[in-house]
Amino acid sequence: MKNLASVIVIGGLALTGCATTSPLLSVPAVSMTNPSFPPDYKPTNLGPVNSKYCYGEEASTKHGDTVGLMDEVTMKAQHEKNATYISDAHYSYEGASCITLEGTAMK
Repeated sequence: MKNLASVIVIGGLALTGCATTSPLLSVPAVSMTNPSFPPDYKPTNLGPVNSKYCYGEEASTKHGDTVGLMDEVTMKAQHEKNATYISDAHYSYEGASCITLEGTAMK
């Protein structure tokens, strides 16, 4: 019985470890499609966005053999909302190999 309790506790800790989220980076604005905007650009708020990209998923920004997880989650967030960029972007590392992005989609 004592061994069973130990296995349950260790298993629970392992599962909790996989579900942790650690902040990585926060930026005022990010875009995978537009390097800059004219000074008179008037953005439209498209609402909140929360995207997740995990290593091994099909890449949409792949160039050669290099795929950046932050690049992929940014592109995924832009595609989900048909956004030009993401403002107030907060990246987090989730679990063993996933990146999440929370922010505001803008067009």
